[in-house]
Amino acid sequence: DRDVTGVQTCALPIPIIDTITNLWPASDWYEREAFDLFGIMFLDHPDLRRILTDYGFVGHPFRKDFPMIGKVEMRYDPTQKRVVYEPVSIEERNNVPRVINGEGSRNG
Repeated sequence: DRDVTGVQTCALPIPIIDTITNLWPASDWYEREAFDLFGIMFLDHPDLRRILTDYGFVGHPFRKDFPMIGKVEMRYDPTQKRVVYEPVSIEERNNVPRVINGEGSRNG
């Protein structure tokens, strides 16, 4: 019987590793992408800034602790003739799957 009743998490430190751009200059963009999407920091990287998301983007979207619905919505406002950022207008749902034990009855 392996019934799962809850999920436990632990806070991990920010991952920091040495850059390899001094050995392979082409790794520059790959390291920037890893930083932008996962939050991995590269020590002594010559230009560690976001490459895929906006510079004002908060968080790292491929991390498991990033909310599934995001944090802000972006839309173009024709009256202001610019992009407008607003808080997310939809409600986040908890998508924890139910556990089915060996006899086929559901728990939860």
